[in-house]
This record gives sequence, C-alpha cells and structure tokens, in this order.
Amino acid sequence: MLEQERKAKAAAYPEWLLIGAAFFIFFCICCFVQYSYADDIKHLYNALASPGLGHFLASYTASENVRLATTIIMYFFIRNIWLWRICNAIVFTLFCFLISRIACLLAGKKRSSLLSQLAALLTLLVISTYVIGDILWISSSFSYLWAATAGLLALYCPVKELVQQNKGTPEWLSYCLIPASVYACLAQEQVAAVTFTLLMIIFISLRIRNKKAPRFLVIQTVMTSLAFILFLCFTFGLTSSGPRMDEAAIILQERNSVPLDFYKRVFLFFHHIAHQYAHYAKYILAAIWVLLLPRFLKSKQFVCTSLCILFAAIALLSTFRPFLYDVGLCPVNTSLDYFFSALQMNLRASVSPMQMIIYLYWLAAIFSTPILLFIAHRDEKSIGLRTLLLYLAGGASACMIAVLPPPIYLYEIRTFFVTCVLLIVIVVTLISSLKKQKHQLIAACGLALLAMAQLRDAILMLQ
Repeated sequence: MLEQERKAKAAAYPEWLLIGAAFFIFFCICCFVQYSYADDIKHLYNALASPGLGHFLASYTASENVRLATTIIMYFFIRNIWLWRICNAIVFTLFCFLISRIACLLAGKKRSSLLSQLAALLTLLVISTYVIGDILWISSSFSYLWAATAGLLALYCPVKELVQQNKGTPEWLSYCLIPASVYACLAQEQVAAVTFTLLMIIFISLRIRNKKAPRFLVIQTVMTSLAFILFLCFTFGLTSSGPRMDEAAIILQERNSVPLDFYKRVFLFFHHIAHQYAHYAKYILAAIWVLLLPRFLKSKQFVCTSLCILFAAIALLSTFRPFLYDVGLCPVNTSLDYFFSALQMNLRASVSPMQMIIYLYWLAAIFSTPILLFIAHRDEKSIGLRTLLLYLAGGASACMIAVLPPPIYLYEIRTFFVTCVLLIVIVVTLISSLKKQKHQLIAACGLALLAMAQLRDAILMLQ
C-alpha cells in the first residue's frame, strides 16, 4: 500500500511541474499586454470614472453589453493590470488542464495523463493566432477565456457523474462549482448556450438510464436554466429594441441601400461557417481526421479512410497553396467593409468556379466530420456519442452569431473561440482514447508539427 502511494506521489511531480511551467509561460505572455488594444482603454476610463459598480453595470447593460457577469468582473479586474495578468495566467492554466481532465473522462480514463495534458497545451498553438490573440486582449479575455473556463468548471462534475458517478470527487467540490455554471450562463452567449445544452443532455442521459441524478446536479440544472433564461431575456430585449440594434440599423442604412434578402442571408451564413473553419480551425480538423485514420484502417473501412486522407491532405496542402482555403468572399483580415460590400454585390457572380469548388469542399469536410466521428466509435458508443455531441455543439455555437442580431457581427473572428475549445476537447479525447502510450506520444508530436505549420501561416499573414 505504501509503495503504491509512493508511486502515485512520484507520478504527480511531472504534472505539477507542467502546471507550473504553463503558468509561468502564460504569465510572461500576459506581461506584454498593455492598455493599448481596441476598447481596453475606453473600458478602463469608464471603470475609473464610474462612482460604483452599479453605475458601471447600468451604463453597459443600457448601451452595448448584456454580458452581466463579464461586466461585473471587468469592473474589478481592468482597474489593475497586474491583478489581471496574474489572474489571467491562472485562468489560462486552469483552462488547459480542465480540457485535459474532461477529455480523459470522456475517453473513459480515470485521470489525465501527462501526455494528454501536453496535448491540451499544444492544441492551443494549433488554433489560429487571430483567435488566441483576442483572448489576450484584456476586456475580450473576460468574455471568452474566463467565460469558457467557467463553462468547463461547470461541466467537470456533471461529466464525471455521467462517466464515473463522481467517484473520488468530494461532495463539497460539486456544490462549490455550481456558481461557475451561473457565471458561465451570464458571461457570454455562446458559452451560455453550450453550457446549458450540455448540462441538460447530461441530466436527461442520467434519467434515461434510470440513474438518480444527485442533488448537486438537480440544483445546478435549475440554477443554470434560470440564469440562461435571464440572459436570453436581456439579449433579445436589448438587441430587438435597444441602442445596439439602433446603432446597427444606422450603420446598415448609411452604408448599404440593398436589403439583406433570404438568398444573401443563407449564402453568408454558410460562407461564415466555411470561412471560419478553413481559416481558424483547419489544423484542428486535420488533427481529428489523422487521429481517425488508424481506426478506419484497422477496421478496413476504406471509404472513410479515403475521406480522412483527402480532407487532411487538402487542409495541410493549403499551408503551401493558400488558394485551397480561399472560400470566395472574405479576405484574411476581415472587416466591416467586407461585410457591407458582400451585401451589395451579386454573390453568385463574385465567386469563381475554382472558389466554388473549394467552398463546397470545406462544407463537405465540415459536415462529413460528425459522421466520421460516429462511425469510428461505433464499437465504443459512449465515446462516439460524446464526441459527436461536442462537435455538433461547436458547430451550433459558430452558427449562433449568424442568427443573433445585430447582423454586423457575422464576420467576427473571436466568435469562433468557443467552437475551437470544443474541437480541442475532441482532439484530446481522441488522443486519450489511444491504447498505447507510444501512440499518444506520436500524436502529441504530430500536434507539435501542426502548431509549427500554424505559426508559419501566422508569420506569412503578417508580412
């Protein structure tokens, strides 16, 4: 018994070393951030000028920000940049290791391995630097990184209950993490929708299996539902009649005389999906396809094997042939000018035959991936369903920006962050489900290569 405890303690040392190293790296990165990006300086002046939190909260919820939890947190943390730097590094570190633990639970592992934690860190580098850059912007980090971390904290105990019946987790921890669920549902619309939906799926899954939901999960589900409904009331109440919608209407009236008809709305919706995946998640998708490839080879499913090879090859080849991810309308550096010119042009005439082929390729790859995930895990139904649900939730969060008013936010890069988080969880889940540690190491090395390719893309874009 003592020998086993000694081995467990020895195995824990590398994990703490990795956590410490991750915190130090994230803290050093945060030290370069100043009050100089986008709206940060405006938010700082407003926080300093406000006589109190109530005034600051009222001014933002009445004009542009319905994210209640985000606005409250911003008031306290934007006033001291060093406090933000320390806390942001802590949240960044917690974010990565929560991904690792949740992914390992979904893969059927009792605890996350060192390689799965390394993979979670590496997948951050695989996301486009434009997406990551937005969560290093001070005020934006509250809406995306902090909100997503709260969502992961909220889902940790429910996922563990679904997979392991919360074995080894102190009961007090389950109750302590309930506020994270409420915070996530009041912090950001995509995080709120994903957290609420996945929590409801877990709750219903337990009921279908005739398992009694624990008290903490019942309380958490009720409180999360109320917070989500409250957030929806603020969102639709403000955007349908408040200043945000009026501002959007004024911009549309000034810069666009052509109404956004049904055809253009549908085309821009699918274009938004294809463009965001092609530019900001192609390496994560490539990692998913490559990780699925051995499963299809082993089971001799040659059609699925061919699709994985084709999708991955074109995605990786687009690193050297950028026209292979040009989906027709949107330049690499998106802007409002693109959006308004897209509304005025003849969309069908503006896309060349080659661009239409690439456009259809990316749509086919995006919509085929959940089918491939499901087929690959037919023998492990639990893993297959979980990864499928995560992928669909990621797609749904990307779609939300197209249906929520005002429409000018359709082009925003940062809205793809939540989708990327869920894709990361899928990648780490697939790596964790590999049987041999040697194969996990090979997968981690493959992610490192993809991260280098992403870095190359980012450098070329800056030139």
